[in-house]
This record gives sequence, C-alpha cells and structure tokens, in this order.
Amino acid sequence: MVIKTESCVFSELRVYPGHGQRYVTKDGRCWLFIAKKSRCIALRKVKAQKIRWTVAWRRPNKKIKAGELTRKRKRKVVRIQRAINGITLEDIQKRRTQKQEDKLA
Repeated sequence: MVIKTESCVFSELRVYPGHGQRYVTKDGRCWLFIAKKSRCIALRKVKAQKIRWTVAWRRPNKKIKAGELTRKRKRKVVRIQRAINGITLEDIQKRRTQKQEDKLA
C-alpha cells in the first residue's frame, strides 16, 4: 500500500497524513509545515538555505547524495537459457523452432 506524502514547504521533509500543519495566507496560498519550528522560521522569512537541518542546506553542502532523493534504479533482469537434465540447449532450441505437427509426431 502506498501512503500519499507531501513535503514541508520550508524544510522539504516528508509530511505523512495526519501530521503537520496547513497555513493559508491572505491571498489564498496553502503552505504545509512539518512542525511549529519550521512554520515559525518560515514566517520570519528566514532562508531555508541558512538553516542546517533543512534539505535546502544539506543538498548544496553535499550531506545528501544526489541519488538519495530519487528512487533507486532497478537492475534489468537478464534471461539466461540453460540445459535441462538429459536435454542439451541445442535440442531445446530445435524443439522451439519445430512446427506444432512435427512436435506431436
């Protein structure tokens, strides 16, 4: 089951359902904060790049790997054909290329 998460406007940390606080500005924009700490700092208009625990600071200072934020790449599955007990790989290839009538005979 996939849980829908949103990110904090200030710290860029994940906010899970039922957590965080929404702040609606006078012009109708909706901001989501993970905690009171990030809300207070953001409303004081402090740059997130200056606060060490935010992702905005950690990314340029190389504390987070670039691939860590994205999904890990899956390796492509490589199919290998092997001989089965009593039948060689060449025999298997021949049987695959045969027509259906020849197989039954």
